[in-house]
Amino acid sequence: MKSRTDITRSEKSAKNLLYGVISQFVSVAFTFIVRIVLVRQIGILSVSLNGLFTEVIAILSLAEMGVGSAIVYSLYKPLAERDEKKIVKLMNMYKTATINAALSAILFAFLKLRSPRDLDRSAFMPTPVPVATAIRSV
Repeated sequence: MKSRTDITRSEKSAKNLLYGVISQFVSVAFTFIVRIVLVRQIGILSVSLNGLFTEVIAILSLAEMGVGSAIVYSLYKPLAERDEKKIVKLMNMYKTATINAALSAILFAFLKLRSPRDLDRSAFMPTPVPVATAIRSV
């Protein structure tokens, strides 16, 4: 049996890949299960609100545009060398980028909501279809 130090980088990468794939499948499965349970237990309105907040978080994640990953990559050398000034500088830059991403997403949402179509209550109501049109389409 191989000891912990005898495992090659390729084997570690393969193991990491396998765990990542399993994690994704479990995450997707739990998302469907939770959504079904929520619809049955608390109704579609609450699930819709949950979906809204999930989408807001997804938009914030997109607005970040990988800055977090770039900062993590940039932190390897300063952490190894214990360069605290560089670490603080990078973390402050990450904080600023995250705040700017959140503010831009909030501003975009606010401007979108201020459009006349969204303020009109009839935009949320279904449009009635005349019976003759419905019959012709069948």
